[in-house]
Amino acid sequence: MQPRVTLCPNCHSQIALGQQFCVNCGARFCPHCCAAAPMRSRFCPNCGFLLGTAQPREAAQPPSPMPIMPSPPYQASPQPATQYQPPEAPGMWQQYNCPQCGASIDIVSGQCTSCGLLLGKNIIQKMQQEAAPAAPAASTTPTPINSPSPPSSQYAAGQQYPGGYITGAQHNYPPPDAPAPQGPKYPPNYGLPGATPYSETQQHVASATPIAMNPPAPAIPFPGKVRPAPGEQGAPLLTRRSLVRIATSLLLAIPILIIIYYAIIQLGITTPSGTDTTPPIIQSISASSATETTAVIEWVTDELATSQVSICNAGGYCTWTELEETLVTNHSVTLSDLEPGTTYHYTAISKDASGNEATSEGDLVTLAQTDTTPPTISEVNVSNINESSSSATIEWKTSEPATSQVEYGTTNTYGLTTPLDDELTTSHSVTLTGLEPDATSYRFRIKSKDASGNEATAVPVGFRAGYRAPDFSLQDLDSNNLKLSDFQGIVMVNFWFVDCEPCEDEIPYIKAVSESWSGELTVLAINRWESAEDVQSFVDSKHLTFPVLIDSLEEVHADYNVSVWPTTFFIDTEGIIQEIQVGAFGSQDEIETILELL
Repeated sequence: MQPRVTLCPNCHSQIALGQQFCVNCGARFCPHCCAAAPMRSRFCPNCGFLLGTAQPREAAQPPSPMPIMPSPPYQASPQPATQYQPPEAPGMWQQYNCPQCGASIDIVSGQCTSCGLLLGKNIIQKMQQEAAPAAPAASTTPTPINSPSPPSSQYAAGQQYPGGYITGAQHNYPPPDAPAPQGPKYPPNYGLPGATPYSETQQHVASATPIAMNPPAPAIPFPGKVRPAPGEQGAPLLTRRSLVRIATSLLLAIPILIIIYYAIIQLGITTPSGTDTTPPIIQSISASSATETTAVIEWVTDELATSQVSICNAGGYCTWTELEETLVTNHSVTLSDLEPGTTYHYTAISKDASGNEATSEGDLVTLAQTDTTPPTISEVNVSNINESSSSATIEWKTSEPATSQVEYGTTNTYGLTTPLDDELTTSHSVTLTGLEPDATSYRFRIKSKDASGNEATAVPVGFRAGYRAPDFSLQDLDSNNLKLSDFQGIVMVNFWFVDCEPCEDEIPYIKAVSESWSGELTVLAINRWESAEDVQSFVDSKHLTFPVLIDSLEEVHADYNVSVWPTTFFIDTEGIIQEIQVGAFGSQDEIETILELL
């Protein structure tokens, strides 16, 4: 394999492949593509190859210019005619150049003597094998080297070779008519230094003695990194370093990305790169703990948010609760001041930290107001009294639907009760059975209970024993209006008139009882129709202290069905007529006996 020969772009000296500095003029070029490169550049501007920071050898720097001396005309020295012969063996003077800087390589250590590039022994052995020629046996007689050919005529006397200096090692070349030598095959990274032309002012005397090449100086160990030969690099150093850096960056980035993902997804952190425009989701909304005037609205959101509720009645009147600005996921708002037994439409409102609002609606019904008022009993009537069947019918009405039941008997404790009618109605009718035909009178009490359990009891208003005494309002002798219902306790109502002798006979007994039962008993004496002057004269004569009323229209007499004088009604503390005395009392004890029964 013939070595690849390249010329220096500056001085046109011959350079070998892989050489980085010209050994003649010191110019720098890329050992990869042989393009010119700036001295301080680390990369080739043509192919991007990593050039490094190596400096050219001092021997490669241009020497000081030599003075141009005039020389005598060229005369060839008389030499015997000999034929040019190539070097006997490459091992005698063979040298290998550094592919990076072009300097010689120490074959023993495999290291460049200039830039310190370590090629290794394996590469050196490979280079020696490729460069070993199949030459004939070496001769022990040194072959003289012919004198160089005269300089070319293109350089006239007094002119200088381009570049201005004679640099590099000097060699003797065979005459022009000598046959081409069949030298050894040189490795690709080996190259001879460029030929240096001669000036007319310079003269080289050919020597018949062969020139022995000095062995390369021992290499100084290079303190930097070891770089492989260009043929063994495989890829530019920049590419390999970039791949290593990319792989390292990926290994460092993967844990960081995992941490960021956990922070964003698992912890719900919003990245600052975007704005949160998604409202919270309201779930599990319900209305609970509803009472007559209050209720509780509860719901859950998928993110932290505020709490507020608006509520509207059937008429469209709406109110809002105060905004709970605390951000929570479990929400509970209490509604108050509601109307009993009313249906409301509510809306739950939640806003997240970014102001995104979500709503959810529902309905609730408050409890009806607790009924604590018993029904009112009115229009009590006794009908269908049948002595033969010993029965009677009690009828009444209530202000609200209620049950029906009657207690009855001949005493104030009754003793008999009709079966309970559970039907809720406002018009009631109950039949009493088992009545005694010879009984003077029966007492009864009506009982009705509404849906809330409020019970009302009532007795009929009438003039019979066991009935509620009819209320009345009359004027006394001082023209004061007195009403029956204004008096508390036991009330004794006595109907009389002035000309009634039995009435006059019992007045002392009534007066004595009034004084002895003072504070427990109220006596009301109702005069029939006589003038106030006649009544006043009678009262003064008898020294009466209890109230005397004038029933000039006899309306009260009609309500109590008085047709006999004197007639006395004993009314208990509940307003029920417990005893009726028709005729005059024979003594004070007779009156007190009745009072004690009350």
